[in-house]
Amino acid sequence: MSDIIMVYVTMPSEEVAKEIVRALLEKHLIACATMWPCKSMYWWEGAIQEDGEYIVLAKTREDAFEAIKTAISAMHPYQIPCILKLNATANEAYAKWVQEHI
Repeated sequence: MSDIIMVYVTMPSEEVAKEIVRALLEKHLIACATMWPCKSMYWWEGAIQEDGEYIVLAKTREDAFEAIKTAISAMHPYQIPCILKLNATANEAYAKWVQEHI
C-alpha cells in the first residue's frame, strides 16, 4: 500500500481552485481536497507582492504525485505554481478511504 501524502497548492481564486481540484478528482489523482482563502506575500520580479489567494490541500497517495504535478502545471495560470508534497500519517480508516478513491 502506498503512503498517504498531502499536496499543498496556492491558486489565484476560488474558481481556479475548484476547476483544478475537480479535474484532479475526475482523473482519480486525489481522494479529496480542502480549500480556503488566504493572503499571500512574496517576491516577484524584484518586488514584494501581496495578493489574495486560495490554498488547496489535496489528500492522495505518494505514487500519484508526479502525475498530480504534471496535471496542475498544465492547468495552473501561474508561471511558477507552488506545488508542495507533504508527508502525512493518517488513521487507518482514513488512509484506507484515500487508497480506495484514487
